[in-house]
Amino acid sequence: EGYSSYEGVLRYFTYTTTNKVRLNDWRLGLLFRLLQIGVFSYVLFYVILSKHRYLLTTVPVGTLSVSLQSPETDNISYIRPSLESLPYCSKLNNNMNNINNSELNPTNIISLPCEYWTEELVLYPRVEKDALFITTRFAESRKILLLNRDINHTKTSSNGSIISNCNLSNPNCLYKSIEIAPYKYVACIEDFTLRVVHTWQALKFNVSQLASDSPGVIFDPNGDIIIPQPNELIGQYAPDILRLSTIMRSAGLEFDSNPNSNSNNNNSNKLIPR
Repeated sequence: EGYSSYEGVLRYFTYTTTNKVRLNDWRLGLLFRLLQIGVFSYVLFYVILSKHRYLLTTVPVGTLSVSLQSPETDNISYIRPSLESLPYCSKLNNNMNNINNSELNPTNIISLPCEYWTEELVLYPRVEKDALFITTRFAESRKILLLNRDINHTKTSSNGSIISNCNLSNPNCLYKSIEIAPYKYVACIEDFTLRVVHTWQALKFNVSQLASDSPGVIFDPNGDIIIPQPNELIGQYAPDILRLSTIMRSAGLEFDSNPNSNSNNNNSNKLIPR
C-alpha cells in the first residue's frame, strides 16, 4: 500500500490506543478474581513468608580466638588465696609424704598438694589446632639412665638417691621415668580467665563483623542469666572475658571431687579440679 509524501509525514505524529470491552458475565469476573487471589497468595505466603526468596542468603564463616590468662595478670588488685583456704588443697602445705587415706576417701573431697602456676605453665601445649588444653592436675617426674637389668630393679644409695653408672655412650643403658612427687593441683584454676574473640564473615556479600559489636548474655543450663563477676566481660561490646568456673557452670559441667564418686554426692558441686 502506497502513501503520499504528505501522509507519510503524518504517520510519525500518530499514536496507537486500545479499545476495552466490558462483559457483564459474573463467571468470567469470578475466574479473574480467583486468579488474582491465587497469584497474590502464592507470592505473599510461599515466596515471601515461607521461602524468604526476597532475601539473598549465605552460610557465614566464623573464626574463634581464645587466650588464657592467670587471675593476677594485668590485675594488680587480685590477691591469691592461701592454699589452706582452698577446699581441694591439702592442709599439709604440700608435704607429699604425709597424705593419708582419709584425704583420699571417695566420700570426701580429694585434697592434694597445690602450686601456684602462671598461664605459661597451665596452657600446654602452647599451640594446638581446634583445642585448648588447660592443666589442672599434674605429677612431677624425671628420666634417668639405667642399665637394662636395672630398669625394674633400681638401686638406691643410703641417702635414697638412685645409683646409675650409665652414660649416653653405653648401648645397654635406657631411660626410665622416675616419679618425684604424686599428683598436685593447680591452685586457683577456677579463677583463670579466657579471652574470647569471635568474628564471622559472609564471603558472598563481603560482610564481616566482630561478636563484640553486638550485646549478649550467657545462660546456665536452667536458662537463667549468669551475672558476670567483677573481672568478667560478657556482651559488653568488647571481647568476652570469662572465668573457667563460669564456663563450666554455663556448660553444666563440674570440677568433681572424685571421677568415680556418685554424681549425687554432696561434694559434686564443689569446684575441684580434675
